[in-house]
Amino acid sequence: MSLKDIKKVYATPLQHTQAHKNLLDPIKAQEIFFRIPEITVHHEFFYEQLRRRSMTWSRHQLLGDILLQLFHKPGLFGAYASYIDNFNHALEIVRDTRASRPAFSKLLDKLRSKSNQLSLEDLLYLPVDHIPVYLELLKELIKQTTQDDPDYTYLYLAKDEIEKLIEKLTERKKQADKSFSVKLLEKKITGLPTSLVAPQRYIVSVERIRELDIMTDRSDERQLVVMSDVLLCLKPLTRNSNSVISTSGTAEYQYLWDCLITDIELTRDVNESKSSIPEETPEESEGSQALIDDLRILEQIDTLQRQLKGSYSKFIRFDKLAEVQEGLRRKISERQSSEESREVKPWTSPDPSIRPAPRRSSTASSSAPSPSGPHGLRASPNVRP
Repeated sequence: MSLKDIKKVYATPLQHTQAHKNLLDPIKAQEIFFRIPEITVHHEFFYEQLRRRSMTWSRHQLLGDILLQLFHKPGLFGAYASYIDNFNHALEIVRDTRASRPAFSKLLDKLRSKSNQLSLEDLLYLPVDHIPVYLELLKELIKQTTQDDPDYTYLYLAKDEIEKLIEKLTERKKQADKSFSVKLLEKKITGLPTSLVAPQRYIVSVERIRELDIMTDRSDERQLVVMSDVLLCLKPLTRNSNSVISTSGTAEYQYLWDCLITDIELTRDVNESKSSIPEETPEESEGSQALIDDLRILEQIDTLQRQLKGSYSKFIRFDKLAEVQEGLRRKISERQSSEESREVKPWTSPDPSIRPAPRRSSTASSSAPSPSGPHGLRASPNVRP
């Protein structure tokens, strides 16, 4: 099957046969076959050049130059890119019209017999799959061409152009699929204040969560949709709601609220704390007193929370206070022990007959005992037993 078959078997009967116009709106028919005529013109031009070359074929004849000319045309990329942007929409029209108009579905089944049993949906994939076929044929042709052949350079350059085109169209298809998923989601939501469809918007992830109402202490199931620029919260209308990006057009969710991603502030859940000891404690230079002050404040908080009349345990983990206090007590004990070990203690000899030498003052003339001890002595750091 070729691009001509799409036009001959489906497009012409649906767009130009009066009896069939009642089955499909003319505008929707144009949307289904959007850009196919332009794409067909490009390939017909290439086919005509190829036919003329084959009529005067010789061992020095070239093919790569006309391939390079075809795939280097800016108009070709524009036609394919527009077709890909519209591709999901075209399939949606065919699917929805089949479902709403049985006569249209019967007509398509009848026309299918004239297209090697390929449905209209199958043939709409043809332009998308067309270019990779060119690439595979060209690669095989390069294998059969020697490097000193005049056509080798043209074939190689044409291969590069096709690969670049495929890369661009593949990325275009990904973006089109992302945008279309937002459109499918919009059909499944009731109560939206405005359309979800916007340029460059796409779905990042979908999560099933439970939302807690602080006032009633009640939680409800929610569907949280993270998009590229918006966070959307939905209420499932049925117990077994399908995927938000399924092709079902029935409303399965009710809009609740949304906010811009840039307005979201993330905070850490208290339940995720890995230690009951605070992550940041006062510096060692501040001593244990700073920890003691913190502990007293936490004890006051613990006393005050016991006076609360309501129950807030689901969103404020007061039970963690006891763990934090215990952690601080251990930390205080460790720091106090460390501080005590750093204090300088008087020197004592294991042999009572050995006494440290007396230290004389350079300014005092009296030999009276110093009030610093019973013998007026301090340990000399230079005396060793």
